[in-house]
Amino acid sequence: MKGKSIIEKAIGLIAAVLFTVLICYLALEFFMPAEENPTQQFSVGDKPPSLALSLSIPEEEDDMEDKIEFAVMLYDQANALYKNTEDVALMVASSTSMFGGLVKVPGYRYIVKNSDEYYYLEYSFIPPSNDAISGLFSGLAGAIAKESTQFALRKYYDSSMDSIRVQRVINPTPSMVFDEETGKNIYTVDWAEVVDEEEDIPIFYSGQSVPYVQTEQIINEDTVTSAEVSYNAEEGYYTLVLELDTTLATTLTQARLRENSDNDQAFYTRLIQTIEIWDNGYFRYFRAQDDWEGPGAITMTSEIDFRTYFYYDEFWTNPENYQHMAELKEVLGN
Repeated sequence: MKGKSIIEKAIGLIAAVLFTVLICYLALEFFMPAEENPTQQFSVGDKPPSLALSLSIPEEEDDMEDKIEFAVMLYDQANALYKNTEDVALMVASSTSMFGGLVKVPGYRYIVKNSDEYYYLEYSFIPPSNDAISGLFSGLAGAIAKESTQFALRKYYDSSMDSIRVQRVINPTPSMVFDEETGKNIYTVDWAEVVDEEEDIPIFYSGQSVPYVQTEQIINEDTVTSAEVSYNAEEGYYTLVLELDTTLATTLTQARLRENSDNDQAFYTRLIQTIEIWDNGYFRYFRAQDDWEGPGAITMTSEIDFRTYFYYDEFWTNPENYQHMAELKEVLGN
C-alpha cells in the first residue's frame, strides 16, 4: 500500500506541474500567438450538372422537429447521390487539438472513387515547434499516440477483391513540405516500410446493398438535438448546422474512441456537424467538430475538426493527379 501511495503522489505531482506549465504557456499564447506553418488550402469544388431539387425550406419560426426532419431528409438524399455517382473525389483537412490546444495535429486525406474503384491516401504530422514548452508537449503527444499523429496511410479496393488492402507507415516518420509555387503539400514517405492493417470494405458505390453515410456519427431524427437550416440563393446550396446527442449518435464510434485513445473511460462531449449541400442534392462541404475527454491522472481533452470538400470534375476524380495515388491499384490491387 505504501508503494502505491508514492506512485499516486508522483503522478499527482507530475499532473500538477504539467497543468501549471500548460496554464502559463496558454497565457503567453494569448498575448503572443505563434505563427502557423503554411499548408495546402482546399476549396469547394464546382457544382455537378443536375437539375435543382424542388424543396420548401423550413421557416425560422417553424418547430425544431420540422427543421430536423428537413435536415435529415436532405442529408439522406446527399448520401444516396454520393453512392450512385460514378466519379467523386474528397479532400479532407483535419486538425486535432491536444492538451487543451497546446498541440495541434494537422491531417490530410485524399479520396477518389471511380465506379467500383476506391483510392485513399492519408497523412498526419506534428509540426515542428518554435519553443521548448510546446516542443515538450508535442514530443509527449508523439510518444503517446504516434500511430494516430505521425503516419502515412494508403488503401485500395475494387469489386474484384475479397478485402480492402490497407498499409500504414510510421517508421521512418513521413514528412511534408509546402510548395509555395504550386500551393500543394509535398509528401515524403518510405512505402517500403509498411505495416499491413485490416479494415472492413468501405461502402461507396452503387453495387453495394448497404446505404452510404458520410459520417459514422449517426444522423437521424432521434440523434439530432437541434438543427439550423438556411439557403444561399446566389450560389445555390443549403447549409445544415446539426448538434448531435453525444450518446445516441456515437454507438458506432464510442468503442473506437476508447481503443484509439487507450482510455476506457473516454467519451464525446460535443458533436457539431455543418453540412453544405448543393440545391441539386449533392454534397458540397462537410465539417465535423467532434470533441472528447478522457478522464485519468492527467485528463486528456481533444477537439477534432474535419473539413471535407467534394469534387465531381474530370481533373480531381483522376487518380493520376495526386501524389502517390496512381500506383495504388498496381501495388495493392489483385
